[in-house]
Amino acid sequence: MTESRRTPNRQFRDARLRLFGTREALAEAANAYLSPAFLLSPHDIGKIERGVVTFPRAPRRAALRQALQAPSDEAIGFFDSRRPGPASTGGVWPLMADAHAGWTDGQHRPARRESFLSINGGRAGVPVTQTASVDPPATGPSEYPSQQWPGVPTTRRMPGNVPYGDDSSAIPMQRRDLLKAVSVLAASANPLVQWEALRHGICAAVDPDLDQWDQIVADYGNAYYRQPADQVLATLRADLTVVQTMAGVAAGAARNHLLQVMARLSVLVAQSMVAAGQTLVAARWWRNAQSYADKSGDADSIVLTRAWDVVNGCYDGRPPAETLRLADDVLPLTHGRATSASCGLLAGRAQALSLAGEHTEAIATVRQLNDLAEQLPSSVTRDTGSLWGWPEHRLRHTEAWVYAHAGQVPEASRAREQAEQLYPASLLRLRTQVQLHHAAALIRGGCIPDGLRQAADALDQLPSDQHNELLRTVARQVTGAVPAQERNRPMYRELTERVVA
Repeated sequence: MTESRRTPNRQFRDARLRLFGTREALAEAANAYLSPAFLLSPHDIGKIERGVVTFPRAPRRAALRQALQAPSDEAIGFFDSRRPGPASTGGVWPLMADAHAGWTDGQHRPARRESFLSINGGRAGVPVTQTASVDPPATGPSEYPSQQWPGVPTTRRMPGNVPYGDDSSAIPMQRRDLLKAVSVLAASANPLVQWEALRHGICAAVDPDLDQWDQIVADYGNAYYRQPADQVLATLRADLTVVQTMAGVAAGAARNHLLQVMARLSVLVAQSMVAAGQTLVAARWWRNAQSYADKSGDADSIVLTRAWDVVNGCYDGRPPAETLRLADDVLPLTHGRATSASCGLLAGRAQALSLAGEHTEAIATVRQLNDLAEQLPSSVTRDTGSLWGWPEHRLRHTEAWVYAHAGQVPEASRAREQAEQLYPASLLRLRTQVQLHHAAALIRGGCIPDGLRQAADALDQLPSDQHNELLRTVARQVTGAVPAQERNRPMYRELTERVVA
């Protein structure tokens, strides 16, 4: 089958991104169920995602279903191109059966659908009826000789976009457009943009596979806590300049992929702005991140962009009620699935409830979070140093926050000790924040001198270049816990001067 007739397997790719992030992580997880003769490489995963392979051999399908928690081959987009689709749907996959009814001429028919978000950023959680162009599933090669599905049209055209299945010049034309676009960036005044444009231009000339962006996003997740913020932002500026240009000429699945990339990179910018105290600028980037996620149609990106907004809403001075509204609006979109994004959303909601003084509900939410986190794949919980993972230390950090605000010192102490043991050495600032939560718990429990001393010691032990507005916000929660009649203490005044806005 020619390159132009390959239809990317978006169901498979979205499941991989949601549960594992990189192709390497999925291959490793699936290989745990495979004998040496059938082991998968990241390249094999890429061939499935690009539609080069649509029906892997049986052992590989079984291993991938297990790793991706899929109940069937169809749930992750596998189909045997030598055979028609399931008999129960007349040769059409179940999710598309209604839309395909009566198709005989290979033309699109508009279908009505209910979605939680309008493409222009409707309010999360409010169904919005849209008209969508629904495409028939195109045929594609399996690991066996391929043939067409009887009676199923193979045209795949999205209105206003480059066709994918009925024009042999589609992919080459898209590649030429991409090369032309990035070549313009080579004249940028920003050297980082020049180098990235050159690199992407070379990749586009050799292979139009866009999965390099997944690795770029993963790299940023690891760099966020390890590299100075100004370095991360400088590189982000260059990558966003390149990806916005590429998204402008991309179409269909490729464009949706780049929109997901733009959503995650925008989350990084927004978080960096919150850490720098630039909350007005951060709010703009949160809106942009959520808009890109909505337009990509990727459910996990939609939840992730709002989950991080909720968490940061507990630090940027927003009223807790506003943060809680956002959390409660998007919570139905998680459908109870255990992902990094859904756990982050519950953690942010628990913290916001604490700030609102709803301590009983905050503790109940933390317990719910505990149950959900136990269902996370090991690839997510083992990713201890990345922004995109959800290791156990985040659960313990959330517990420390919630119990500290509730004044439950024994529970806060236990959570702090567990978090400190779990934090890698690269996350010194987060470890300090947990210590500050415990200092606040001591003060609320009546041990005011001990709490103030612990807060001062924690700040002293953290290198000055690690201090940012997020840390100072948590430190101000410590001073805020001191009763008015106790604020004449010298230690209180000294700590207040150190963390004043």
